[in-house]
Amino acid sequence: MLHQPGPFHPEVPERLEAIYSGIKDAGLLPVLTVVQANRADHKWIEAVHDKALIDRFETACCSGEEVFECADNQMCSCQFLINILKKRCNLGL
Repeated sequence: MLHQPGPFHPEVPERLEAIYSGIKDAGLLPVLTVVQANRADHKWIEAVHDKALIDRFETACCSGEEVFECADNQMCSCQFLINILKKRCNLGL
């Protein structure tokens, strides 16, 4: 898994793997629809976030920073792409 936000963040790969295993073990995979994540167009992200914030976040991610603006916002270097993909899914695009 690409998402590695740090050891103290609740979104660790093991959590996502446990969720997937729980769904699989419960026999729910056949009734679910897998949605391929695609990059969201910047216009959709800018519809809900200030462009300056997006630019600061992208710069922080691309420079390898592990925290964005406060200790509660731990992240990994691929976080910008992950958030673009999540935003696209959240917007139903």
